[in-house]
Amino acid sequence: MVSGSADGEAMPDDMRKTMRRSFNGDVLTVTRGGQVFFKAKITIDPSKKPATIDYEMTEGFTKGKKQLGIYEIDGDTFKSSFASPDGARPADFTSKPADGRTVTVWKREKK
Repeated sequence: MVSGSADGEAMPDDMRKTMRRSFNGDVLTVTRGGQVFFKAKITIDPSKKPATIDYEMTEGFTKGKKQLGIYEIDGDTFKSSFASPDGARPADFTSKPADGRTVTVWKREKK
């Protein structure tokens, strides 16, 4: 993870630096320090502006919940903004105190 914020607060470096995401079909797995942080079945709609992404949480602290988000891809960089579980889809990539939003930027690792 390149950067991240939740409720307007930057994620701690020790958390950000140990987060990884991987895909297997439509299943996303996010790990922290090699341990599963959460898993989700994803659905995307790149035809919308901004493009939309939905998580159906299958493992982790929000298991059984749905999270609505938006995303953009620029080369090897993926940026997303998600509402809190069952919250309204964000319209932009900002996060302010107590808004329930999580904004992250990820960079693909070269093998």
